[in-house]
Amino acid sequence: MDEATLLSHREHWVKESDPSKAELSHLSDEEAALCDALRDNRFGVNVRLEQEYIAFAMLTARLATIQTE
Repeated sequence: MDEATLLSHREHWVKESDPSKAELSHLSDEEAALCDALRDNRFGVNVRLEQEYIAFAMLTARLATIQTE
């Protein structure tokens, strides 16, 4: 997930009761930066966005850019 997606879905944020501290080695630089920001509570304490709440239009637009890259 990228920061723009997270920030545009603020109304769907929840508080993660037991946030993971696992190292995620397969993330892009942008994804890793967002993961670090979430771990550091830069957006609030234990912020989480369930992927099911990401707007379908945003998902399809992003997928279209990936297919053409």
